[in-house]
Amino acid sequence: MPTPPTNQRREIRKHHSCAFTLIELLVVIAIVAILSAILIPVLSSIRGKALATKCASNLRQIYTGLELYAQDNDNTYPRFYGYGSQPDQTWMQKLSPYVGIADNQLGSSPKARSAGVFVCPSHDIEKIENRNVSYALNLFMRQPGWEFKRSVIQEPPKTILIAEIDRNSETISPYDNEIVARHPNDTANFLFADGHVETLKTSSIEPSDPRWRWE
Repeated sequence: MPTPPTNQRREIRKHHSCAFTLIELLVVIAIVAILSAILIPVLSSIRGKALATKCASNLRQIYTGLELYAQDNDNTYPRFYGYGSQPDQTWMQKLSPYVGIADNQLGSSPKARSAGVFVCPSHDIEKIENRNVSYALNLFMRQPGWEFKRSVIQEPPKTILIAEIDRNSETISPYDNEIVARHPNDTANFLFADGHVETLKTSSIEPSDPRWRWE
């Protein structure tokens, strides 16, 4: 049998040297699987922390809106739906011009119930479309002695204004276990009356926690 020309032999060797064996292919697949198992949770954690940071930024912008609203309204925060001189509007509707949301963008269906900074970036969009909201005002704000007034809060750094929820409401009652942990390690963001935001484990906030009350 004649010997192939030199150039042809080189091509044959080159072809064989570029091919993967089955064992090599399985090793590569195993390495990729191990790296994926390591990296995916890490990347998910990084993404979760980034979304929690954006959520905290939303709450700080809402606080700025609350302060501007109070300055224009006799040092009083926007009242819940059914309260005050505009009982047919939610507190988010009343606050919307102060946080860059156009007039009449929020309201009764088919308008959005929440939008812009009122939406946590970790909130399921389908639930938002079902009119569940991300943030709610502390229900105790309606109590006699507080009555939505900013000036009566005795310890702003220790008084919760807003917490995270996932329901069709605009208030949060600490007695109904309504706080939602959307962020890593079963945490939620809380806006306090001095404007700072704390990321806390939901299990650490009890109904009797004095941070719910203004006294």
